[in-house]
Amino acid sequence: MAIALICTLLGTSEPFVLAQIEFTKQFITGHVPFSEYYIASYPFTSASLFHVLLMPVVFIAGVLTNDVSQVDRIWSILPAVTIFHYSLHSYLSGIDSLRLYIYFSIVLSWSVRLTFNFARKGGYSGIQDYRWEILRSKMSHLQFLLFNALFISVAQLIILLCITAPAIMLIEVGNEDLYIGDYVFAILLVTCVVLEAASDEYMWSYQNAKHHYNKTGEVAEGFSAKMLKRGFCTIGTFAYSRHPNFLAEQCIWCLPYIWGLYTSGQLFNWTIIGAAIYVSLFQGSTSFTEEITSAKYPGYKEYQKIVGMFIPKIHSHWIEEDHKD
Repeated sequence: MAIALICTLLGTSEPFVLAQIEFTKQFITGHVPFSEYYIASYPFTSASLFHVLLMPVVFIAGVLTNDVSQVDRIWSILPAVTIFHYSLHSYLSGIDSLRLYIYFSIVLSWSVRLTFNFARKGGYSGIQDYRWEILRSKMSHLQFLLFNALFISVAQLIILLCITAPAIMLIEVGNEDLYIGDYVFAILLVTCVVLEAASDEYMWSYQNAKHHYNKTGEVAEGFSAKMLKRGFCTIGTFAYSRHPNFLAEQCIWCLPYIWGLYTSGQLFNWTIIGAAIYVSLFQGSTSFTEEITSAKYPGYKEYQKIVGMFIPKIHSHWIEEDHKD
């Protein structure tokens, strides 16, 4: 039953899936050397194996350290590693896909920038995502342990695997020449990376100014006391979207699926799983974040009425002068 479901999802045959499973078993038991397994296996199979092996590692690390932000610390790194794997596998197999190399370059820039942003916020110094702590407080020890095992340590790694799956379509197309559409998708992806970077910079500037004001009472240049007292960012791209960085992030992992459809000439394929799950994840996590923010900052409800969660509202954006004391 499970194999049949996998075949249906991947749009492939049961013998192929069974052969991949058997080949992987032979590699794990030492009957097939790594070099042979790496080249001969389907690239998504070897990527899946790597993610599965990571699952117990992050779970055990989270339990031993009482810090469940282990996946958060590789969130910006693992997709780039996976797409590098696809690029290397493609090259070693004699498939020099220029599309895939361009895609990897864009994802690498996304990875470097997001990792830097996470690091400067203290993500690698033992600071956990505050939402995990809030969820922990609402659950029993056993409930949170199961949540850690099933969602934090397993589901999140499955999501990170699936969002990179459209790269498989770029491999399967092979060495075809680039067309105008390829350049359009590349430009759109770069634009999304720039939008996310700009939004994170606005948030970083605001949070630094707010913390400085709360500590010293001094108002940083470009801000007002009222803006800093408000507690949440409304400057730059945040005047048009409550979460412009989240909007860009979702587009970064949805556009490659459409790019894959364009290159393959298909109307639909199995790699939509990653994009669909990713968007659903952001709907839930962002709503939870806003619930926390609304409870903390009274003015946030007014901001919600004026500015869209992700997509900007037509003829409606935050104008600071319209919100005077």
